[in-house]
Amino acid sequence: MAGLLSENETAARHWFSPLRGANPSIERTSGRQLGRSDAPPKKEHEQMKTTALTVIAVVATAAFAINACGQTPAIAATGQVASPKNNDQLRAFLCAQPWSWERPSEQPQTLSFGPSGKVTNNSWVAHYTIVDLHKVTFRMNNQTARITFSDDYNSYTGLDFNGATPVSGKPKRPQ
Repeated sequence: MAGLLSENETAARHWFSPLRGANPSIERTSGRQLGRSDAPPKKEHEQMKTTALTVIAVVATAAFAINACGQTPAIAATGQVASPKNNDQLRAFLCAQPWSWERPSEQPQTLSFGPSGKVTNNSWVAHYTIVDLHKVTFRMNNQTARITFSDDYNSYTGLDFNGATPVSGKPKRPQ
């Protein structure tokens, strides 16, 4: 039977493998019982557990960071805005939180961007198009509204669908 491993040698090789735990005798076998110096030390075992838990934490954090647009938002965990570098990042940024829609002498309304290019307000629904990294247009009933974001993306200004009434807004971040 040359070339076959004994049960103890097999146990040592599978110390960290998925097979560990499948056979109770393998699970109870330790390096000291085997009398081998190549059995994984406890420190290495703890490092592997820490690495596995870190991977799980990163995956879980990434899953929670994905917003309704199915992309990661452009707002860092610190609340600071990371400037979008392309249209997909700008779309994710717009979708990540509701925005205010403010017209003179009126109560602010809420503006919500969707991943499919739909933008909704308390009283209307329109289609939005990203013109460039600072400009977005809304189309509704053959009328166009235009907004331009500030350099830091903390606000926008523009013109309502009538082409004359000024509008402004900012992200409505959680308090």
